[in-house]
Amino acid sequence: LVMELIPGASLGNYLKALHKREEKLPLHMVARILSALASAIDYAHSKHLIHRDIKPANVLLRSATGPVDVDKPLAEDVDPILTDFGLVRMLDASIQTSTGTVSGTPAYMSPEQAMGEKNVDGRSDIYSLGVVLFEALSGQLPFSADTPMGVVVKHITEPVPEILKSLPSLPEDVDHLIKTALAKD
Repeated sequence: LVMELIPGASLGNYLKALHKREEKLPLHMVARILSALASAIDYAHSKHLIHRDIKPANVLLRSATGPVDVDKPLAEDVDPILTDFGLVRMLDASIQTSTGTVSGTPAYMSPEQAMGEKNVDGRSDIYSLGVVLFEALSGQLPFSADTPMGVVVKHITEPVPEILKSLPSLPEDVDHLIKTALAKD
């Protein structure tokens, strides 16, 4: 497999560096990145492909002005590239993931993935994108625990934490978007 070389940082590395400095991405930049990712996911879904591992580490950041540096603000022309389709599933494939098999990254996994459900569809990618949005805005994941299994159980059972309490300036529409994307059903 040959792919384009995209020098610079992943969204995951960029967010880690920001959070370490106790900084957050500006809302307009979060909107730019998430809009482009949603478009990429929508395109994949239109081709009957489910990514199943949407997370910041699988998003490379590209800019025409040069490689993205985690210690500098993002250029206005930053372009997120969704990568790592290693867990992709075709919706119309005759062979499906067997029930009870769990694939993905626990921190970003939808409840149906976490339960090993057989018919995971595009809604699972939307849930994971909601986790990325939550993290990009708040600087933390919605669910954390001491073990990966603990995180998985929280995705299945716990309500979405109230992000507006920690970000009172966040528009209510964004809060509603997060709650809708992270709906358990």
